[in-house]
Amino acid sequence: MAANVASINSILKRVYKSPIQRAINDEVWAYKLFKMRSDLWSGDTWEQPVHVSRNSGVGNRLEGGILPTAGNQGYALLRGGEKSTYGRFEVTGQAKAKARGANSGAFANVMSEEMERLPKDVANLLNRLSVSGGFAIGWLNQRRPSLVSAGALGDASATQSWQFQGDFTALAQATAADITSWVRVRLFRTDTLQEITCANSGTTATTGDIFVAGIDQDKTAPTVDLRAVATAAAAADFNTLTTLVGGAPVNVADFAPILVVLHDVASTAATGGVTYGSGTGLPVSGALGGPAAQQVGIFGNLGLATHFTVDRTTATGTADILQAHCVTASKVAAGDRVDMTVEMIQDVFDTLSDEEGVTPDIILTNAHQRTKYLGLMIGTFGAAGAANARFNVDGNKVGKMDLGPDQGGWAYSNIPFQVTRHYPNGGMTFLKTSDWFRPTLLEGTFADDDGNILSRTANADVWEGFWKQYDEIACKLPNHQAHLTGLNTV
Repeated sequence: MAANVASINSILKRVYKSPIQRAINDEVWAYKLFKMRSDLWSGDTWEQPVHVSRNSGVGNRLEGGILPTAGNQGYALLRGGEKSTYGRFEVTGQAKAKARGANSGAFANVMSEEMERLPKDVANLLNRLSVSGGFAIGWLNQRRPSLVSAGALGDASATQSWQFQGDFTALAQATAADITSWVRVRLFRTDTLQEITCANSGTTATTGDIFVAGIDQDKTAPTVDLRAVATAAAAADFNTLTTLVGGAPVNVADFAPILVVLHDVASTAATGGVTYGSGTGLPVSGALGGPAAQQVGIFGNLGLATHFTVDRTTATGTADILQAHCVTASKVAAGDRVDMTVEMIQDVFDTLSDEEGVTPDIILTNAHQRTKYLGLMIGTFGAAGAANARFNVDGNKVGKMDLGPDQGGWAYSNIPFQVTRHYPNGGMTFLKTSDWFRPTLLEGTFADDDGNILSRTANADVWEGFWKQYDEIACKLPNHQAHLTGLNTV
């Protein structure tokens, strides 16, 4: 006779649930770097205090002098909620009926595709979001003039392609000839976290009309096409990315990349109750989720002006110590892509050492950049067959970091490279992993709140189950982290 639901659920829990929960964490190589924390929650909010200033009550005095004025340590409180990640599968009544008697193997064959592949799909999503989840999707390494002239589409500026290291997922619909497909974005200079806006659009810094109007994912030169929308009378000046905010000089530092952030406010009327990045373009918020429902990835933790409710802009100065060290590979004004050098990598280490007193323990990058580093090392130290051609390999260190298969064992000064395919080519992120954590309400699992993994779908001979987890990704000390962008991609 056919197995009942209770026996099927027993099989599912024994054969799939626990092993898959372990496997999903092992397969998410970027995501697994962040330590789960379940002790930070107060009601529906997690809180993490961070140190932002030292006690000013210190100093030297002559004999009998008045003691320094008493001071105190300065703290800020990071606050956030959970982001919910789901995966859902279903099987028909006929498939369920194939589980007969104690023959769990037969049912395992029927269910294996659904229950083994679903967590892999969730892992794939989580790994991408751990890098570029939320609104911050990538970096412009270039800094150059961006003049507005009457474009082919009314008040829009002419197209300019900008070198981009980032996630193209949210930009895939952008097509130059269709203004309704453009994706509205915000730009932030990473030396001060000040927003860059279109000076003559008649908008404020929080609602500037700047769009990605097209993309090119070419491996040699990935770019995004930026266009600005100004009024017909003022379609003359998008200014430049060194003189943008309100038309006043900004002078973005020659070393600073520019963070690209999806806008969460519609530029024109919304359609169907869903807010779009542009008038009828890509949805970025609403009931079906979008960036607002995603975990804040590494890029957002490093570059967003507001860090889990804490303003860390230079302009306010209240917590600007929490700014990460974001630099371009080329430090000249144009900021065009350049080849990797040992000096630029060492410069990041030296900056973190001099300014923060820390050393990163992981260099997160794309496989192509690891290959370029390998070539750099062999070319520099191995041309004459020197014994130290592989001086940077430390098997013990790599083993302790549990980097997983196929990482290759390459390191810089014993700091291992961590490669993940969801890290966009063109840069490196230097992480002090002890500063990262995942405020977790529920670790990933197949839902069985009622004791059953399978539940019947109403009015159908179909049974379904789903995977769920509730967490966030946060960095308590972004200033201990660094990002290097603008490296040649091939």
